[in-house]
Amino acid sequence: KNLVIADQMSGMDNASLSDFIGNELDEMDFNQDIILLTGKSFVSPFAATGNLSYNYFITDSIWVDAQQYYELTFVGKRQQDFTFMGTAMIHKQTYGIQQINYEISPHIALNFIKELEGEQYYLHQKEGVWLKTKESMTAKVAFAFFDFGSRKNRERKNQIRIRKKMWRYDTNLQPSFTAKELHIEDRSFDEKSADISTAHWDSLRPFPLDSMGLGIYEMIDSIRRTRFYKDMDGLLYALITSHIRVGKVEFGSHSELFSFNEVEGYRFKLGMRTNQKFSK
Repeated sequence: KNLVIADQMSGMDNASLSDFIGNELDEMDFNQDIILLTGKSFVSPFAATGNLSYNYFITDSIWVDAQQYYELTFVGKRQQDFTFMGTAMIHKQTYGIQQINYEISPHIALNFIKELEGEQYYLHQKEGVWLKTKESMTAKVAFAFFDFGSRKNRERKNQIRIRKKMWRYDTNLQPSFTAKELHIEDRSFDEKSADISTAHWDSLRPFPLDSMGLGIYEMIDSIRRTRFYKDMDGLLYALITSHIRVGKVEFGSHSELFSFNEVEGYRFKLGMRTNQKFSK
């Protein structure tokens, strides 16, 4: 079971958008044969039938702590296939993945995701078990919010860059655990996970934020105070949820505001519901 004790999203204060991004960019497990990304099935470079979709090249061999690793480069055989490209460090004795750098093929159409790249690091815990200890992923997402100006300006205005980082530390596996038991599917959130102070966040982080991370938080805080941001936040929320947010209440859905049929004629309907601000 995976218990989340702290959860934070910087940017639009929109739970629907947060869930949407979280579901689409879920954990990437390259030990599985198939990796689902935005509803598309990507073949893992380490799938049982990966040789049908990838070309492999051993480009280097290194020794680390008296252990030998091979640097394996992989690239898709066909441009239109849903595959990855990148490099991986493979442990010679166990054939486990010690490190992998990847990106999606630039030739495929992946809905709103234009670019995606990342890296993962694993630690050898016991025979046959490699545990992911660090992950970093960056994605460039494009939504059709604006439809004016030149094509270059539209592409720049409609882009959102998403960064995802994960660390595991102080890991200690019980001897009875097997590799299959490490695939956690049940996730729950602590009731106070969304109400964590800045000081508490600093104490929870295993590593302090770098200069880029701190700069992003400061930039987002300044942007969120602008009128343009507030207007676009409300517009995006209305498009995703079909409700117009007014303080602690919301009106909608706007798709059902007006209707017509031959028996009843014109009908107007306006619903109302409370939001998260009402409970605070």
